[in-house]
Amino acid sequence: MSQPLSSGDIESWRSSSGFAGGQPPARLRGEEGLDVGRQITGMRCTAVGPDDQWDAALYHRSLSLVEVTRSLAAPTVLMPDADADRDGILVWVTADWPDGPDRLTVVTTSGPHRFVTDCVTDAVILRIPAESFGVGRGVIASLSGAALARSHLATAAVCAVRGFAASVLGTDVDSFSTLAAESAMIDLLVVTVAEANARRTESSSNTEYVRRRTAELIELHHRDPEFSPTTLAERMHLSRRQFYRHFEACDHSVAEMIADRRLRAARGLLVSNPSASVAWVARASGFGSVGPFRLRFRREFGVGPTEFRDQMAENNDGVYAG
Repeated sequence: MSQPLSSGDIESWRSSSGFAGGQPPARLRGEEGLDVGRQITGMRCTAVGPDDQWDAALYHRSLSLVEVTRSLAAPTVLMPDADADRDGILVWVTADWPDGPDRLTVVTTSGPHRFVTDCVTDAVILRIPAESFGVGRGVIASLSGAALARSHLATAAVCAVRGFAASVLGTDVDSFSTLAAESAMIDLLVVTVAEANARRTESSSNTEYVRRRTAELIELHHRDPEFSPTTLAERMHLSRRQFYRHFEACDHSVAEMIADRRLRAARGLLVSNPSASVAWVARASGFGSVGPFRLRFRREFGVGPTEFRDQMAENNDGVYAG
């Protein structure tokens, strides 16, 4: 469940972000804070856990072309917001993300995407008007759902995004004077996305690529109860038959891979959230209902979720790193 950010967490984050000594960040809390987050990102924001416990600290600025946000936020679910009045491209650089640190993710605010952070997450978010981003929506949609593949250009773009955010959020600059830097930032991101799309196109028929991409997408979306092998095939623009062919030699089916990841998430949540109900753990892990979750958990681990939690408490295992 969400826990309030401590003053130590925020000061350490400010120092590492280059904001120490300047203006304090805005604090967003509870349902009202989530609503402000929605207005800033154009995405629907909900807490992982009770909304009233959600907490975030952020710096935000609207420039000539780009809106820039750097935030430290409790676990959050982000989804497209059908009621949002602004359409655009979101660029994320996150220090804590399932794909690993300092990865670049590019999505459209119109989705369909669903992002879930498991822990307090430090992120830089750039919001760019769709008409200013010189890459078609289809290209971005085909890449959405996981971080862009690592490359020299993607690494350079990550560094550039962080540096750009620090320069415009940490100093009192006139927005007009940043126009050239904003344009250069957008150009770099467009080239990075184009390169990632070329790599994806070249690898789409490669079994190794399909399996790796599948693992990435499962890691990102296993908490969505609607996420399935059919969803994966659609994300990769493959028919179900083409998609399944890449896993014929595997010991486990794709459906089993998704279920196994959900069980791992549930096992960790049972221990790290001792007051949470089993029903909440089931939903937060991606199971549509508690009944199938209990059955699958017992079949996998030999005990039900409640018994497992009791055993872990008796063994004084206060932290589970699954």
